[in-house]
Amino acid sequence: MNVAEYIASSKERFFTDLKEWLAIPSISGDPAHHVDVRRSAEWLAGYLRGMGFPTVEVWETEGLPAVFAEWPAA
Repeated sequence: MNVAEYIASSKERFFTDLKEWLAIPSISGDPAHHVDVRRSAEWLAGYLRGMGFPTVEVWETEGLPAVFAEWPAA
């Protein structure tokens, strides 16, 4: 299966996953949502691991967490 076929056959799942992620109220500028920002970062990290990314990290910063993911080229 080529990339275009994979995307076409997976689009419903992609939209479902995206809606799940976007439902987390992770408004970083609102201190009331800092817990949600962390939850969003953890969700994304788990999703990327599930997609097979070999390197996924949630980085702690002085503020809110950041997600780093890497898929090295062959």
